[in-house]
Amino acid sequence: MWPFLLVLGVVILTLGLLLYRPISFEKLGSRPNPAGDYQEAERRISAIHGRETERIIPDARLQFMTHGDRTDEAIVFVHGYTNCPRQFVKLGELFFQRGYNVLLANLPRHGLPDRMNDVQAGLTAEELAAYADEIADIAHGVGRRITFAGISCGGVVSAWAWANRADVSAAVLMAPAFGFRMIPWRLTFPIVHLLSVLPNFYGWWNPIEKNRGLPEHTYPRYATRALGQILRLAYAVRSQVKKAPPIRKELIAVTNPNDWAVSNVMIAGVLRGWRQLGIPVTHRQFEATWKLDHDFIEPAQPHQPIDRTYPLLLEWIIGRK
Repeated sequence: MWPFLLVLGVVILTLGLLLYRPISFEKLGSRPNPAGDYQEAERRISAIHGRETERIIPDARLQFMTHGDRTDEAIVFVHGYTNCPRQFVKLGELFFQRGYNVLLANLPRHGLPDRMNDVQAGLTAEELAAYADEIADIAHGVGRRITFAGISCGGVVSAWAWANRADVSAAVLMAPAFGFRMIPWRLTFPIVHLLSVLPNFYGWWNPIEKNRGLPEHTYPRYATRALGQILRLAYAVRSQVKKAPPIRKELIAVTNPNDWAVSNVMIAGVLRGWRQLGIPVTHRQFEATWKLDHDFIEPAQPHQPIDRTYPLLLEWIIGRK
């Protein structure tokens, strides 16, 4: 009996050490190479268009809403995991009408014609950070002041750009995926390691409708490996902010009290910690009575009152100045 208990204890201790070991962030630093002017930014946009060709669906190709020259304000909208730039087109147009140059760029491994692809499982935190660097480099050439705004995974990417790029002045984190509601917040850290070693598993966003009910420009499934990498990037952001708090930059967090996907408890904890570091954090929340979905940006999602949410987002983002 005692030998069995000893072996069991060693196994549990080893597993605990593995799951709570430090997360690797070495390759998640910024490598800025900002466009020198508007013309260079346009050339980089054209290069991305050349890479995209027929590989991704038209809705997923980089969209640049431009006033023809560098503007005082530029905003980068970062779509959520398994969505694509089309998610932000209508909101982007509202900002364009108010004088912004607007960039909507496709996240790595998104927008593929095969919605049931297995490519998304290979998404890494390094790819998401490299994406943020590349788009921030372009934004540097099209706007004197740069704001990153994203939802869910896009919120984490936006936070990374805000924390790592000196030329990103502000970030708007909409339902940022610092943790997932299905995972108790105390277990989020070990889950990052667990998801990286367990075999990948696909889950349906809508187990009833499966691949029938979602907008055609989205993926109907999520990959657990990809979720782990999103959380890894979130922890990288928190580590970066703790070491070098961007106290002269603006941060707005937007949450939905009815969110079924991300953890509002985790978001509140992150924001509280950042305020303690002296970071000016503004927290906005939609009305609980609106019963919003997690994806309160996507016009194609049923029963999402963008006639209510979009005016508030405009007020919260533009009205901050």
